[in-house]
Parts: sequence; C-alpha cells; structure tokens
Amino acid sequence: MYKKLLLSLICYVFIFSSKAQEATSPFELNILDSATGNARFAVFKEPHQMAETRFFQWLKEHYAIDSKVTFELIKEEQDELGFTHKKYGQTINEADIFAAMLIVHLKNGLVESFNGEYYKNADNT
Repeated sequence: MYKKLLLSLICYVFIFSSKAQEATSPFELNILDSATGNARFAVFKEPHQMAETRFFQWLKEHYAIDSKVTFELIKEEQDELGFTHKKYGQTINEADIFAAMLIVHLKNGLVESFNGEYYKNADNT
C-alpha cells in the first residue's frame, strides 16, 4: 500500500515539475552537453522562434557566451522542405576555434532549431 502511494507521489511530482519547466522553456526539445551546459540540439516552440539577426544575441545571453565570441557564416544550403541550413564557425578574439560549428535551421526567415558544438569562452576550448 505504501509503495503504491509513494510511487504515485513520485510520478505526480515528476509530471508536475516537467509541466512547470515546459511552460517557461522556449524549447520543444533541448539536449544539453553535459560538460559545457550548452545546447547540442534545440528546437524552439512556435511562439519562441526568432529572426536570425536576433538569434546570436539571444544565444549569447541565454548561455552566457563571452562577448569576444563571434560566429562566422561558412556555408548556406536549402533543402526540399523549405529549410535554410546555415553553418557557422566560431571565433574567440578573432581566432578560429577548431571543431566548433553551429548549424542554424531557418524556415520562413525564423530560426526553428539549432545544433552543434560551440564554446562559451576561450577557457572552455
């Protein structure tokens, strides 16, 4: 009896806390890198999608990325589903960061999702 009650209580707390986090999160899906805390893959909920010009400012604020960090467009591709995929390399103090790449996925001019490997500051590289 107590085991069922305890199990029900644990499930309730888990579901309730998940719903509370969902309500405040801008993401439909957000997979974090355990070492850096950065999103490795994230999909925005529909009202939180934003223009590409705002995205990099948001990214720096949301993940506390150093102001010396910049992202430089390397390649742009369009697919048959109407998405534009833009690949960005990362620089810190104008030095290229090896193996850092951020891919931004846009549809109708809005960032729908992003993925990749990027760093907050030179100490993390």
